[in-house]
Amino acid sequence: MGGLREGDYVVRISDRPGANGLEYGLAVAHDRTIQHYKLQKHISKQLSRRDHNRYKFGIQDGLRFEFIAELIEHYHIEADGLCCILKRNVSTMAVEISPRELQMEAGLLGSGEFGEVRKALWRKRAGQGITVAVKVLKVPAGASEAADAEMQAFIDEGKTMVPLKHAFVVKLMGVVQEGQKMLVTEFMPLGAMNKFLKSKQKAGDPLPLQALLLFMKQIAEGMVYLEAQKVVHRDLASRNVLVQSENVCKISDFGMSRQVENYYKSSRVGKWPLKWYAPECMYYSKFTSKGDVWSYGVCSWEILSHGKKPFKGMKGDQVVQYVIEEKGRLACPAICPGAMYDVLQECWTHEMEARPGFVAVCRKVQQIHAAQGRGSSGSTAVVSRSRVMDDQRFYDLENAIDELEVAEQEEQSIYMRHIGSVKGVKSKCTIAESALRLEAELGHGSVGNVLKGSWSSPKGTFAVAVKMVRVGGDYKHKSFLESCDKLAALRHPNLLPFHGLCQFHGGRMGVVLEFQMYDALNKYLAAKKLPPRSSKRFITQIAIGMQYLADKAIIHRDLAARNVLVHSPEQCKISDFSLAKSLGHETEYYRTEQKGLWPIKWYAPECLYSSTFTTYSDVWSFGVTMWEVAQSGKTPYPGMKGRQVLEFIERGNRLKIHPKIIEQEPWMQPLMESCWNTNPRSRPSFKQIVATCRANAPP
Repeated sequence: MGGLREGDYVVRISDRPGANGLEYGLAVAHDRTIQHYKLQKHISKQLSRRDHNRYKFGIQDGLRFEFIAELIEHYHIEADGLCCILKRNVSTMAVEISPRELQMEAGLLGSGEFGEVRKALWRKRAGQGITVAVKVLKVPAGASEAADAEMQAFIDEGKTMVPLKHAFVVKLMGVVQEGQKMLVTEFMPLGAMNKFLKSKQKAGDPLPLQALLLFMKQIAEGMVYLEAQKVVHRDLASRNVLVQSENVCKISDFGMSRQVENYYKSSRVGKWPLKWYAPECMYYSKFTSKGDVWSYGVCSWEILSHGKKPFKGMKGDQVVQYVIEEKGRLACPAICPGAMYDVLQECWTHEMEARPGFVAVCRKVQQIHAAQGRGSSGSTAVVSRSRVMDDQRFYDLENAIDELEVAEQEEQSIYMRHIGSVKGVKSKCTIAESALRLEAELGHGSVGNVLKGSWSSPKGTFAVAVKMVRVGGDYKHKSFLESCDKLAALRHPNLLPFHGLCQFHGGRMGVVLEFQMYDALNKYLAAKKLPPRSSKRFITQIAIGMQYLADKAIIHRDLAARNVLVHSPEQCKISDFSLAKSLGHETEYYRTEQKGLWPIKWYAPECLYSSTFTTYSDVWSFGVTMWEVAQSGKTPYPGMKGRQVLEFIERGNRLKIHPKIIEQEPWMQPLMESCWNTNPRSRPSFKQIVATCRANAPP
């Protein structure tokens, strides 16, 4: 199967005689073979729009969908009768979009090389839509060679973008062929990089150096990908880098890009971005990835200068004379570290052959970004995305174990290395070893086990669960004991009571908890197969418990269905506070530098990339936990490893519950998706979540 991987697929138009381009097929790579499916058309009177045809699409006896894109999205979530879950579209054809599916907004986002860009709502399914950017071709009046050239360039841009799939390259959603030609791409809410940085500085809130280096690193990683795809951008500048959030940007505007083997020689006349061009581009119209490296240096200079124009006040011929004849270079920006300016100087090496490639440039930028993060005392530490991805790739390869073991490893993490004694530090909730009698083992994780026991307290004898943990270092031991004292004071019907700590002979530390007869919520739901109408009370109870924690300034940091225990068929309790942190009265967030296994499938982006935890990051985890409950205890992101989950989220994708559940409980999917907003402040509070849950699922 060549370079195909499990789950790769292609949607194609049938070439069967008589099909007339109206029949579609699906080819899926599975177990080193290609499986073929016919997308059957079924007559339906239940369509969302009058101007659509009278058919719905389905595979065999499976669910039927009005749009092929909706059908494909469903099989990305679960196999549902297919040979495997769909993972990667390897088609070189762009999705064709009807202009009637696009609802354009007034005004322009901007004008590109060959068209104007508008914001629009793409209604690709009944009652729902996604915000997109639409580039509309501007054709010169009248039939002319210029008009033909513009049309061809516009088509070339679409062809260039179709196969590009990278976290830091703007994604092409589809094309409009009917009537006026359009390219539909993902929408980047914060606009062009240069304007974004200028506006931040003008508002008195310029981005710190670490955030600027993060953008530069992401652009470098995207250009490494383009170089590997043999795509020469030819117009890399901050105006052609779009900003999704304050920690994600993407390369855009491929109007001048070309796919080449060695180099591309342009014969086109017109306006060229000389201030960003390498000498060989100016003199010989010779374009390679090495020329893009030069442009990357100028683009990085713009970013480090908060969006300023390079060579300001100089005209094109003056720039040519200064750069080529006088060997002049842009001055080092005030905020730029010396090591980074050295990289920029290398990007501006006069001889193309001596200039570094993007792999070498990217490696140096990654190192500078990481070093800056380690050395910035008191500033926001932004973790290198590539380091997160690389670490996760390592764990994905090393931890080739089943989902249960992964969950057990993920749920234990932060204070777990080796126990140390802290002189003079005592917990207010200490339980004497003599008061505990340990019995059977309930479970075993990667760093400790859980035992059933009994506790003889002054108020009587109670059944308890004792979780063995290990705490590393004096400071962390002290912090752990202080956190436990605060957790012991929590009292709520939807929180598992925390009785105290026991220091056992030999140095082991036991966390003493209320014993529950039933299992963890995910296992309970999987065994009982409860329908959503019966299990949704658990969602409301979890939300109520989390609102209580938020009111107490407690961040859970590991909310998941496996960490919610079932007390009775009518009641559940949030448990497992091994990662929980109490915030100070003047603090809105908690930042950690702790390394180890993190529950990536439940973590918000800011937790992974900036190690920042807030009540809003617990809201993200609540959304994932809600999905688990709605899906009867299934593991989220089925079939995906950690790195795939990160890439899935970065592409703007989100978990979906089964269409039948959406039909029965229409409030669930919108609430979950609001929890998964990439901007933490745009997520609902637990108070708002509780109100929505109570209205639809009384506890």
